[in-house]
Amino acid sequence: MPASPRPGAAADPFHLLAADRTSGAYPLAEAALAALARALPKGRIDRPTVRRWALQLRRAQPAMGAILRLSEELGRFARSANSSLSAPRLLRWAKLRRRELHREERRVVSRARRALPPQVRIVTLSASSMVARLLASTPRSQRPTSVVVLRSLPGGEGVRFAAALRAQGLEARVVPDSRGPEEVRRADLLLVGADTVYGDGSLLHKVGTRALAAAARRAGCPVVSVTGTSKMIRGRPPRPVPGAGHFDRTPGSDISAYWTELGPVAPEELPLRFSGKARRTRSAPSGPPAGSDGG
Repeated sequence: MPASPRPGAAADPFHLLAADRTSGAYPLAEAALAALARALPKGRIDRPTVRRWALQLRRAQPAMGAILRLSEELGRFARSANSSLSAPRLLRWAKLRRRELHREERRVVSRARRALPPQVRIVTLSASSMVARLLASTPRSQRPTSVVVLRSLPGGEGVRFAAALRAQGLEARVVPDSRGPEEVRRADLLLVGADTVYGDGSLLHKVGTRALAAAARRAGCPVVSVTGTSKMIRGRPPRPVPGAGHFDRTPGSDISAYWTELGPVAPEELPLRFSGKARRTRSAPSGPPAGSDGG
């Protein structure tokens, strides 16, 4: 007989996750794994419960690629069991995934730092934790000369993001979203995070990214997304766009490169990435040579 969930565990362990509209993909994925660990019983858990949790997780944050991949893995666990699952096995999986996410973040920042040209003018929007970690970890002699952050409505998280960058010693200022096209014409790089990257090379991110990326490409400003492969989803994006009004989808034709833990990957190379054959690309701005850590 499968054990009952721990006393007080929510029928939906991800209900708090669904209400979070400010955290990025990595913090949300970590919160999901922590919530799962708290909800697990000590012995065995029935397959319908795991299947229900997989669906609830997907519904909680349908725009976050890392969440969708965790949901898919939970679903596979449920399908692989005859009647029940070992809860300790699920707990080990959750702990392993958290360690892998931490390792991926570190590797993304390390590889992106090698690709980031020194002393560039950057435009960004929203509040990507990966962009923040990359810029803060760049040696002071090679840091961007300026970072322009769009206010990023709805939500306006660009204001807090710019303040966080200034606290790290970076030159950052906030501008209205309407100034984005003008700012990218004077910039060297449009640098954004990612919520989901689809197999066709397109990017799901904060609403306003699509128009800003199109303006940057017209101005000859490279468009780069800093992301780990845990956010990459096979296949074409769904319609309508998940989280319409808060997110939009930028086509791969307007993305110069994805800076990942594998190094820079061009959008058209993503199908090869999913077959395990991704290779480096030179379509992104060039920084220090491979093997350098940016000084």
